[in-house]
Amino acid sequence: MFCSLQHFIIVVFHDYHIVALQHSHITTLNMTLSIIIPAYNEEATILEVLARVEAVKLLEDIQKELIVVNDCSTDGTEAKVFSYQKQGKELVYVKHEKNQGKG
Repeated sequence: MFCSLQHFIIVVFHDYHIVALQHSHITTLNMTLSIIIPAYNEEATILEVLARVEAVKLLEDIQKELIVVNDCSTDGTEAKVFSYQKQGKELVYVKHEKNQGKG
């Protein structure tokens, strides 16, 4: 399901640049936009990033899927993500047990 024909993948980098990867034969029926947000010690910014991504209005009936990948943060990033989820907001949370480094 991760790379279906009705699926976009967006990656948000630390400096808030956004890169979109698009499969070539995508239709607009039941599309899902996966937004991958890597996080390492982002306690101070993660909620703002999530709010900004959530505020983006997508065209037609495209659904959003937020994915936060915590790269073994040592601050309160995880707690902030959990507080976001407790507000009833959906996201997929992935935590690396060992820091994977850049790239």
